Amino acid sequence: MKQGCAHSMQARNASLYALTEDTELIEKVRELSLRPKPDGKYREDIDKYFKQLRMEVNAQIDAVQAKMKEKADKLWDYDEYILQQYSALSAKEELKRALMEESTGLEDISVRVKEILEKVLRNQNEAKEKLESCFAQLALQESAIDFEAPKRI
Repeated sequence: MKQGCAHSMQARNASLYALTEDTELIEKVRELSLRPKPDGKYREDIDKYFKQLRMEVNAQIDAVQAKMKEKADKLWDYDEYILQQYSALSAKEELKRALMEESTGLEDISVRVKEILEKVLRNQNEAKEKLESCFAQLALQESAIDFEAPKRI
């Protein structure tokens, strides 16, 4: 033991006097005065604990981040789905094919285009409802990407 530490412990011991008749309490005080200064073990334990805690929190953050990215990717897929629905409901491809068909005459093309447009107009309300439903679902999926949830980790 270093001389400075020994001197300090002797000074601590010498300063004890019977403050109370409770010998058990006096013994605890005496043992405390003899206890060596912590050697850094507590500090090491604290460092280990917080290092482990950081790793656990980072793992949770990584998991939440991955889920959010997955949801964002699904949004892109749903955007594409809505565009495909719009294209199908508006009969865009069907109109293109009718207009590009070379084997039929102009009158046949005109009749076919008219039929396609009439069908689109007849189904206009259903198409509108379908698109509104798609956009409602998109808004729901967008709201599922919650930037506040990770703050609660």
